[in-house]
Amino acid sequence: MIPTEAGWREKLGLDTTFQPLDADLTAVAALAATAGMVSRTGADAFAVRTIAGTSPVQVANGSGSAGAPTISVDASTTLASGIVELATSAETITGTDTVRAVTPAGLAATYTAADVLAKLLTVDGSGSGLDADLLDGNSSAAFQPIDADLTAIAGLTATTNNFLVSVASAWASRTPAQALASLGYEAGIWTMAPGFTTPGTSSWSTASDTGVYIKFARQVWISGTLTTTPTIGTGSGSLQISGLPFTPDASSILGVGGTDANWTWSAGRTMLEGLVQSSITYILLRQSGSAVAVSNLSASNMATGLAHTVRVAGTYRVAS
Repeated sequence: MIPTEAGWREKLGLDTTFQPLDADLTAVAALAATAGMVSRTGADAFAVRTIAGTSPVQVANGSGSAGAPTISVDASTTLASGIVELATSAETITGTDTVRAVTPAGLAATYTAADVLAKLLTVDGSGSGLDADLLDGNSSAAFQPIDADLTAIAGLTATTNNFLVSVASAWASRTPAQALASLGYEAGIWTMAPGFTTPGTSSWSTASDTGVYIKFARQVWISGTLTTTPTIGTGSGSLQISGLPFTPDASSILGVGGTDANWTWSAGRTMLEGLVQSSITYILLRQSGSAVAVSNLSASNMATGLAHTVRVAGTYRVAS
């Protein structure tokens, strides 16, 4: 009796001795006997592969022949890349670690203005190149120290053409007129009024009687021209010009000139002068000449009904 297929398979041990034909197994069986790991590369195709590292990645036993492969990463250095640990905020501030990396967040969170100052103070000093003790490269000797007067002046409102004036131990801003007044300066016009010591029935017809004055501190400069026609009548005594703008506190001689021929001179006298006396607000007109005593002008030296001109110029002192 001839066995069936199953019988033959059983007799020959095909089901227990041989692997059924398979394309994948055939491809694996065809691989070279090289240490490594099998990798499918396609349909019914395989290849032997090993794991290799490229710096900073290192691989030990890449073929797996001596056990499981081991993969490691080198630590980073200043010359080579690698794995690195991140520094904590405290380590960032300490600044002595040479193997950990600093993050922007670590700097932003912990490096305060106080930390910066503390670092600067460790290098500040002469020759450090750090101008922490200078302003625009200059030491304190190059700047004006605090001064109460300068502070007061700086607090004043700036006004064009005004002056700075010390008033009662303080500073003030003054207009030119105010500043001049505070210095005792004054300028103006004064009226020249002729008369005799004893006016009597005398009268005056005046064509010009104005003068100008300038006062600075205790000194007064005056000038003026008086043109007047007297009606002498019973007037007598010395001729004088009243109206001085300020009261003198000392005697002074003024220059006086007569510009007409209507004066009648006393013997030997051909020149006029004016005398300013302390506490008296008029000018006493006098006549003088060579080798003769000075005498006062009086009614007898003038002509009724004729114009007489007197020009006055000079300076005198006042009390304040």
